[in-house]
Amino acid sequence: MKLEGSLDAFSLPDMFQLLSFTKKTGGLHLANDDADGVVFFAGGRVTGASADGSRQPLARRLVGSGVVEDDALAAAVEEAANGEGVGVVRALLESQAVDAELLRQAATDQAVDAVFDLLRWDRGDFAFVVEERNPDDVGVALAVDTVLTDAEKRSATWETVSQVVPSSQAVLAMPVVLPSDPAVSREEWSLLALVDGRRSVEELVDLTGSGRYAVVSTLAALVQRGLLEVQADSAAREGEPDHVSVVIRRQQLLAPLENRPYAPVAAVAAEETPGDASAGPVPGQPSPQQGDDGGSVGDHAGDKEPVTASAGVDGQSAMLGGAHVPQDVVPPRPEPFLPKRQADFDETGSPSAHPAQVQAGPSATVGEVIGATVTAPDPDAASVIERDPNVNRSLMLRLIAGVRGL
Repeated sequence: MKLEGSLDAFSLPDMFQLLSFTKKTGGLHLANDDADGVVFFAGGRVTGASADGSRQPLARRLVGSGVVEDDALAAAVEEAANGEGVGVVRALLESQAVDAELLRQAATDQAVDAVFDLLRWDRGDFAFVVEERNPDDVGVALAVDTVLTDAEKRSATWETVSQVVPSSQAVLAMPVVLPSDPAVSREEWSLLALVDGRRSVEELVDLTGSGRYAVVSTLAALVQRGLLEVQADSAAREGEPDHVSVVIRRQQLLAPLENRPYAPVAAVAAEETPGDASAGPVPGQPSPQQGDDGGSVGDHAGDKEPVTASAGVDGQSAMLGGAHVPQDVVPPRPEPFLPKRQADFDETGSPSAHPAQVQAGPSATVGEVIGATVTAPDPDAASVIERDPNVNRSLMLRLIAGVRGL
């Protein structure tokens, strides 16, 4: 005898009790205008259930939890498509791609969630197919009383949960400021990761595959703890800016009080990138080789005042045209017992060709002593002796020449 009829004449809990008492094996199919579902029995115990026959709810639950790899899932789908009576989840179990205990817990939650959704149907038809096997049987066998009790508990709390999240088209978003430091579980975090201020509750249910009650109750708990905010329906929010756009708009309002108008970070970075060092000197500043009037130092050497030895190191560096290099100034120590060498300087007292003189008048010559100083030497032959105005350069040079001639 066929077991079929309408939910108006037989309630779903009564049908479950009848199948459990008679220890039937098969699938109880239910349908209405919007959806169709199925509950599988084996020896009067529930092995699995689905409230949407067009989907793979248990496989979606595994995918949403992130425990399935792409290659394993693709192989399981191919095996299920061959039509040998093995579902996707059963194929994953047989290939050991998913932990068996985790898979059985997911199948248990899925069965209770599906029965909860089916119990909320107020109309529809049912038909029981004897000996129909569950293609995703993973070893779960739930007592009918246990399934009905858990489903009815969810029905009792659904009214409270649905008041916090009133619509399946409602959109939730994370607040900018939290009332306290957040503490979330792994399941809550996986759901928070999908909340972007644009997805509706219905989309979140579809993405996670965890069932309507599981998703809505978790969202309601997060809203009550201040971790989420319920906003308008997705249709009403279409075209509204997200939080980032609001922050950018408000930052632009600060532009009158800042040095320059607000611009994206990338544009500001491009403007502040320093130019190439080879581009030349900064406009409006004299070059290191130029005087204040724009001309070069060499062009006005004859117009400058003579540089005195009392200027010290800075004066000598300026006269030589560059910074002092010690190894170029200190003469190397002569080796002993070398043959006599010629002096490296002119001791005849001929006039110096260089215009700069050290504290002397125009008639002073190289080597001539004037007070405690001497005339400035040729720049190429300058030595460290000129740094100290108290040293008689002429005597020192002759002393060096004598030592070299030994």
